Amino acid sequence: MAVGQTVFLRRRENRVSAGHTTTGRRWLLAVLLLALVTGSYNVGTSLGPSFRECQTAMVTRNLWLDGPIGLFYSRIDWFGNAPGYMLLEFPLYNAVVAVFYAVAGSRDWLGHIVSVLCSLGMVALFYGIVRRLEGEQTALVAAALMALTPLQQCLGQAVLPEPMLMLCLLASLYAMVRYVEGSAGGWLALASVLACAATLVKSPAGLSLFGPLLFLAWTRFGWSALRRPSLWLAAAFALGVYFFWQWHADHVNAQHYPYILSTSPEQRQWIFGPLAMRWDWHFYARIAGRLLVYLSPIIVLAAAMALFKKPANPRAWLWHAWLAANACYVLLCANLHFRHKHYQIVFVPIFAVLAARTVVAWWPRRRAVVVTGIVLLLACDAWIGWRMWREQRDPLVERACLALREISAPRDLVVVAAFGGPGGLAGNHHNNPVWLYHADRRGWNAPLYERFDMAAVEQYRHQGARWLLLNLLTQRDDTTNSLDDRLSRLAKELASHYRCVRTATGEFAVFDLCGF
Repeated sequence: MAVGQTVFLRRRENRVSAGHTTTGRRWLLAVLLLALVTGSYNVGTSLGPSFRECQTAMVTRNLWLDGPIGLFYSRIDWFGNAPGYMLLEFPLYNAVVAVFYAVAGSRDWLGHIVSVLCSLGMVALFYGIVRRLEGEQTALVAAALMALTPLQQCLGQAVLPEPMLMLCLLASLYAMVRYVEGSAGGWLALASVLACAATLVKSPAGLSLFGPLLFLAWTRFGWSALRRPSLWLAAAFALGVYFFWQWHADHVNAQHYPYILSTSPEQRQWIFGPLAMRWDWHFYARIAGRLLVYLSPIIVLAAAMALFKKPANPRAWLWHAWLAANACYVLLCANLHFRHKHYQIVFVPIFAVLAARTVVAWWPRRRAVVVTGIVLLLACDAWIGWRMWREQRDPLVERACLALREISAPRDLVVVAAFGGPGGLAGNHHNNPVWLYHADRRGWNAPLYERFDMAAVEQYRHQGARWLLLNLLTQRDDTTNSLDDRLSRLAKELASHYRCVRTATGEFAVFDLCGF
């Protein structure tokens, strides 16, 4: 009996030293409930006019239809009569959602559910890392702040690979923290596998993870880490699998239209941007402004107060190491960060834990200030969440695509001429997947507005197009949709050559290119 009591007490001491308490677990459940409530307000709605969400869902739907082979041959639907292969990131997120499709069919809300589950797992892992490095109180506050960050609330439920990316990043860091604390080498292997998964899901962000992983290895082994074969083997595995996938993707893309290669000048320009961008203050102002707005001014200000304070645990410099790695990531992939705010999601856990240090330090003496900050944070969440693109819906897209589905066969090829407006940029985004995704058809998106004429329509018809969906509304410079006289004249010209089978006055028209 005495031996049993001794073992029980030792286990209890180990749990307490690692931060495990009954009260802590209850508060963690409360934080996860907070993350679920605040991060699920839009679950169940249609994808609307979001370019990237429709592209992600399009790849998922084709993967579900193609079966396991689709993992290595991702397809999209806007390349007309071409096979539509376009391999970029490894479709791990798409594969998980496709498993749910196999049970319940193609449903947009299934993608939302997978993203929310990834977000909950991410918050729990983040709590586990901070608890081991800085204690339970800081961990609970940091997890709550992460759940309340506007960017996390938006992307944490979106049909995008970012939630799975963050789950893999934090899971890899958690496994590495366990390893450097003296646990078995299996934690190192797990960290390597998860780092590999993060790199496959989103390669630039995954590669930036190697900075904090190397820092953690250094905290245990010092410079002798460079002489440990196990660390080299772990890094070689993660990078080797990624480079193999990149070779396979380029090999497939090189054989199929539009021949997108990761090494092509156009792709490098799209990712890295011109060198002069790094010397332009507008670039840094835009990144800083996004962090200030989408991480919320309250969290950014609180994090700034703790940025230069020395943590009690030397391993807690991990967040500074990750911040430095992410800064290099921004400078390297400057054009991606300049154009898209979702790439800044890698800063959310760093700012959350730094802000948590300030909250914990101020709570005993400045509770009124902390409570005021929480109220302002919630107000900021509501305001920014209202403005984020995830809440946008466009009835025009739904009506037009429904009409197209009703009159066309599933295998018919479609030309979508949508200039600006929902899901497009000022003018036209020539590979916009929104309309084709909601219509559940393959085909083409019309070229830039100035190039679209009767000759272009005939060219599409000769390539096998059966239907033409013409959006009569345009959107210029983020103004409201308006009827374009040039498109009205084009619609009349099309009606003189092809049969108009469905129309909504002043909105859209559908033409049968094979009949009159």
